Amino acid sequence: MRETYVAGAAAEMLRKRQVGAAKLDLVLRGIALWPEHAGQRTPGLVLRRNISYEDLHDLCRDPHVFTMTLPEDAMYDPEIVDKKREWVRAQLQILERRKLVRRVPFAAGRRPDIIVLRDDGSEEEFDDPGARAGQVPGNSYVNVHGPVISDPRFGLWGAPELAAYYCAMTAERFDPQPPSVAGTGEWCRPVGWFGGDRRPSGHVTYPFGERTIRTGLLALEEQGWISMRMLSRWRGSRFARRRRVVANKFVNAKARVKIVDLANHRTGSPSKKSAQGS
Repeated sequence: MRETYVAGAAAEMLRKRQVGAAKLDLVLRGIALWPEHAGQRTPGLVLRRNISYEDLHDLCRDPHVFTMTLPEDAMYDPEIVDKKREWVRAQLQILERRKLVRRVPFAAGRRPDIIVLRDDGSEEEFDDPGARAGQVPGNSYVNVHGPVISDPRFGLWGAPELAAYYCAMTAERFDPQPPSVAGTGEWCRPVGWFGGDRRPSGHVTYPFGERTIRTGLLALEEQGWISMRMLSRWRGSRFARRRRVVANKFVNAKARVKIVDLANHRTGSPSKKSAQGS
């Protein structure tokens, strides 16, 4: 996703305590059909037959948040299911107001299709900003890992963890020695760097508070997503005073994955023509 999205819509949702909407947007962008995979379907379509509103809720939050009994004793409870669905609808309304998703009516009594839109609020078709990052101004991007957003620990993240994740992936990408596998890099940046301190001209800066970033990094370390060391030497250079070096470990996710064969997947979801005409 674009760094301008992180600095704009994502940061604004965190500031307004709309963390659930920010997390749901990440999840939807992780499972929506990319243009090269969409075929005759609308790019950005979330396949309705493969993920329910309850699944979306459980990816973003503790699955047992509405459960009054012990999880192992809990039975299928229609009231809990309704609460989860209502929570997802409320977050979708926030994302629709921000022009990040669009819902398209499907059939009477059935949930609408979810179409994820471009992350710049333009209401244009869902795209991959990384495909033209060096060609189109404003397309500098941040990698987001599907296994991360499907990991049970992601459901426990709050605003600090989300902000720290954006920062960790940004720092990795701009490191002089970027990793061959995204999510595995090391970096050494002060937290003020993300807000513009000593960043090169033209970089997108993030409006996250330094305290928020520090809190988020500590939480990510405790959860095993990163490791941090205070070093006086790193990569052959000696520091005047010890600095924090962070190692990203976002590939070590405990992913809950469902594989969909798009070539053989059949759905009544909208084609490009019908979705654009809605």
